[in-house]
Amino acid sequence: MSLLERLVNNILKDPSEAKFRSFKKSNKKIQDTILSLKGGIDDLITTLGFASSADGEKYEFLDNELKVLKRGSNSIAEAIEPTKIKKMSDEERTKYMLLKQ
Repeated sequence: MSLLERLVNNILKDPSEAKFRSFKKSNKKIQDTILSLKGGIDDLITTLGFASSADGEKYEFLDNELKVLKRGSNSIAEAIEPTKIKKMSDEERTKYMLLKQ
C-alpha cells in the first residue's frame, strides 16, 4: 500500500506531470506490491480515479477531481500507519509521535 500511496502523492504534488498519471500493470514492483493485494485492489484503484488504458496495459489517472485522490491518499496513509510505526526505531517513533500531536 505504501507504493500506491507514493503513486497517488506524486499526482497530488504535480497533477500536470504526465509521467505521474499512469503506471504499467506489467511492472514487476507494481505486480508484487499493489496488484498482488487481495480484497478489491482494482476497485480501490478505480475509486481513486484511475482507469485501465485502452490496451489494458496500464492504469491511467483520468479524473481531474483531486479532492477524491487526496481523500484516498489520507485513507491509505491511515491504513498503513500502524505498520510504519512498527518498523520505526524507538527514536524515530518518539519523534513521529511528538510531531503527530
